[in-house]
Amino acid sequence: MAAIILVAPLDDIHAQAVQRHIQIAGDVTCHIIDVVDFPSKIRIDQSLGATGVRGEIVLPDSDTAIQLDDVKAVWRRRIYYAEAPEEVSDKGDRIVCEQDSRHTLVGLFHLLQQAGAKVVNDPILETAAYNKLYQLDVARQIGMRIPRTLLTNSPMSVRKFREALAAQGSRVIYKGLVQPKDRIVATQFLTDDDMEDLGSLRLAPVQFQEYCAGRNLRVTVIGERIFSGEVHVGKGGAEEDWRLEVFNDVSPYPLQVEDEQRIRLLMRRLGLDYGAMDFKLLDSGELVFLEVNPAGQFLFMEIRGELPIAEALAQHLLGSM
Repeated sequence: MAAIILVAPLDDIHAQAVQRHIQIAGDVTCHIIDVVDFPSKIRIDQSLGATGVRGEIVLPDSDTAIQLDDVKAVWRRRIYYAEAPEEVSDKGDRIVCEQDSRHTLVGLFHLLQQAGAKVVNDPILETAAYNKLYQLDVARQIGMRIPRTLLTNSPMSVRKFREALAAQGSRVIYKGLVQPKDRIVATQFLTDDDMEDLGSLRLAPVQFQEYCAGRNLRVTVIGERIFSGEVHVGKGGAEEDWRLEVFNDVSPYPLQVEDEQRIRLLMRRLGLDYGAMDFKLLDSGELVFLEVNPAGQFLFMEIRGELPIAEALAQHLLGSM
């Protein structure tokens, strides 16, 4: 029987929502697979010969075996790779175990793609798209407005950047480049106290950015479909990062046709099938592109904004059959 794989922790509610819609809509099996269980609990066989790719994925219960040629679509929702087991004590051996396991999984996604399965998103293109400056530069090239941005580990460069923006009446925010899996690293305003601590930049570079005041838009893109909502930050909420307010209201927000065209073009240039974008909507009506998360959350938009995103993603995956 045809199969769809959702790669995510078993308790991931986004994957569960999409799985329900797939099970309702089609004569297909849909499995949520947490690859952190590979290779300790999940077994993967891959063989390649004159007739193409063959193999199977055997899940931890040992009763479920998914034949690779049955897989028609994969959604790489949340991937956490396994660390080497404690019994592997040598540092070099641990690196080999972890890299070989990751290499096997990435290769599996590519082999499935080569065999005709839809993989959302392409692993190589998604890795490139996660780079914040790359996103911003592609957006700039296609005509989107972006904030002035500095990525640096130089205190002197930060001081000059802040002074230049202050001269134009603008504030500076800063953010990390990568989000840890266990917490949110908030976007924050750059304060005088922060300026006294710029020596910590020697530990890691930081992205500094012009703060753009405006309304917050979250735009989820699935293939050619676009779901846009305005996130309303409540009183006392952090204006620089709406994610810090747990109970933000959301209302659907219709985009201009030309904005939708640019958004689709950006997704094509980045090679993404799925992405959650953040914009600032200025008083002039112009959109300022902030970033796209290739695995961004959407259920809060679906629930509070009544946007059928999970169903649309399920249909997108089913459309490969």
